[in-house]
Amino acid sequence: MKILMVNKYLYVVGGAEKYMFSLGDELKKQGHEVQYFGISSPKNIAGNDWNITAKCYENSLVQKINLHSMVYSKSAKKSMDILLDLYKPDIVHLNNINYQLTPSIIYSAKERNIPVVWTLHDCQLVCPSHRMYLEKQGKICTACFDGDFSNCIKNKCIGNSYIKSMIGCAESKRYHYKDHIYDYVSCFISPSKALADIVSPFIGKDRIQVIPNFSDIVKQEVTKKGDYILYFGRLTKEKGILTLLKALPKDVKLVIAGSGPLEKEVKEATKVNPNISFVGFKTGLELDTLIAQAICTVYPSEWFENCPLSIIESLQCGTPVIGANIGGIPELIEEGITGFLFNPGDSEELSLKIRNLLDHPNVKQSINERSVNSHAISNKEYSYKLNIIYNNFIISQTK
Repeated sequence: MKILMVNKYLYVVGGAEKYMFSLGDELKKQGHEVQYFGISSPKNIAGNDWNITAKCYENSLVQKINLHSMVYSKSAKKSMDILLDLYKPDIVHLNNINYQLTPSIIYSAKERNIPVVWTLHDCQLVCPSHRMYLEKQGKICTACFDGDFSNCIKNKCIGNSYIKSMIGCAESKRYHYKDHIYDYVSCFISPSKALADIVSPFIGKDRIQVIPNFSDIVKQEVTKKGDYILYFGRLTKEKGILTLLKALPKDVKLVIAGSGPLEKEVKEATKVNPNISFVGFKTGLELDTLIAQAICTVYPSEWFENCPLSIIESLQCGTPVIGANIGGIPELIEEGITGFLFNPGDSEELSLKIRNLLDHPNVKQSINERSVNSHAISNKEYSYKLNIIYNNFIISQTK
């Protein structure tokens, strides 16, 4: 089978790229041919035999001036047309495409009768800002769930900017109501039931398959746990790092790994509390070891989370998780068995759950005895399930 993986970035920015590359590697192991399409960048670590990319470069001044290209990119569609004619894939698998590639590339597949599968990494189909979060108010927003995407403009949801929010609104209106291009997507894959429930009113339950994310992290053999709890990820308000700093019991050691806008606040906290250590952005084996040796990891998010790889990686490493009870997070944590849940933004409850876990030997013992496959699947299992979906839609498309 010939598969074209599509994502705006062809280098690792976050979970979507890690997912795509890991899945692509596994599909290749199974004998499939996998090629990639995304935007031009010197950082790219994947591509295709013809070196065809979308010429909508990152931070392009031309693209910023031509705002319409962020809704419908003629350049990206033209590049996609050429690649599809040369490669002739059996399936096009989309990931994150908005604003750089844009859904214009779906027309290329439709014109050639090539089935499209789309993994949803966020709530873009129902929220023009992709976030379901009002940053100024610090709260979840569902205003567009009734289909009135102009709420995005009213609330300046994207970058606190009317212009950017108008672009997001225009994109949602065009592809949902004017062109109905999302109707051409054969199947949407949702990594969580929570996200599937949110988007199903817009695209229909019969077109969504729920398959949890996978982790190909290599489990570290740890003979003895460290004496710290760990937060790793983006240092932003919506990720709940400030709530964690407020909740941390005074006698508990916290290691923070990551980068982001709140890095200054985190560094200030280390000066006030010697039990807090900031180690900066970590990746690879260094991060895996930090996770494996932690007593637990904390995922205190205060916005809608889909199916966080951070939680899956923690469980894969044999480390329990304290997570906010929001979005797809509770689908991954068994209360009192592999971790604890708390109400998002509630620092007092989070502090209590940290204390409960540290004083709860059953959790620390059981996490090492249970298989992570009760929470997520391996990349091999995932790809087998995906093969069934691919084949079903390839067959139906050719009838």
